[in-house]
Amino acid sequence: MPSRRQVLAGAVAGLGMLAYGGNHLYQSSRPMLYLRLRNYDDEPHTVSTRLVRRDATELSEGTVFTDTTQLDARDDGEEHVPWAKVFTRAPARPYIVQVELAQDGSSEEFTFIPDCERGNYGADEPEVVIEITDSGDIRMERQWCGSDSLWF
Repeated sequence: MPSRRQVLAGAVAGLGMLAYGGNHLYQSSRPMLYLRLRNYDDEPHTVSTRLVRRDATELSEGTVFTDTTQLDARDDGEEHVPWAKVFTRAPARPYIVQVELAQDGSSEEFTFIPDCERGNYGADEPEVVIEITDSGDIRMERQWCGSDSLWF
């Protein structure tokens, strides 16, 4: 017959596994976030990005994704814009997006909030879209989901 200590240890372990499984199921039901980078500048850029949870109290604990991507320069007169699409392995949720260009050290910080309800993205995945403008500035483009926006 198991002792009280063994029963209690088994119950705690079982509850822990149940909590972990429930949290994992909830997190895996969110669509994963992609990062799309576009370079409209005539100079190549090395772009460093970081996604940080908005409720984080420490950067090291709140960072969920970091990446450094090389973007080619846009050729004069060409319609094609060099771009890269990166899978972040982070669920689509609000983040602070930190972007830095290695060439001149310029940086920007944006708040990303997904516009679509869960499961309402259709064929498109939720994306953080970062653009380097033709003047070398950094900006974040919005991803609109549809007519559920207050602007319509």
